Amino acid sequence: MSQNLKGIWKLVQSDDTSQVVRYKVLDKDGNYFNVDAYVKNAVDIDGRNSDGVFCPYKITRSGEYSIITKGLYCEKLRNEHGRSANAIVPISYRIDGKKMTLLFQLGNSVYREVYQKVPELGK
Repeated sequence: MSQNLKGIWKLVQSDDTSQVVRYKVLDKDGNYFNVDAYVKNAVDIDGRNSDGVFCPYKITRSGEYSIITKGLYCEKLRNEHGRSANAIVPISYRIDGKKMTLLFQLGNSVYREVYQKVPELGK
């Protein structure tokens, strides 16, 4: 079942004005990474426009994932924005070809995200 989830998924955004492209990477070993790619007005590694080291990709969240049943998996958050974290997030998913729709709840809000499968980061 995890074969369907495995891969690099690019968040489909409703507008093209965002300076960040978000990816979800799910590997075959059960690890996941949410990666932001900065595409315009990029910032250096410590967050300022300066002569610092340019960092085009930033891992915002990472941890492990496991398939519960078809259409439901669980993310175990271990790191968030460089800090240790510990949370379990059940996520409903539906895959139609190269599109994946996620539905999950954080706090009192329910989120729906649509991703497109891509061959590599930056595509």
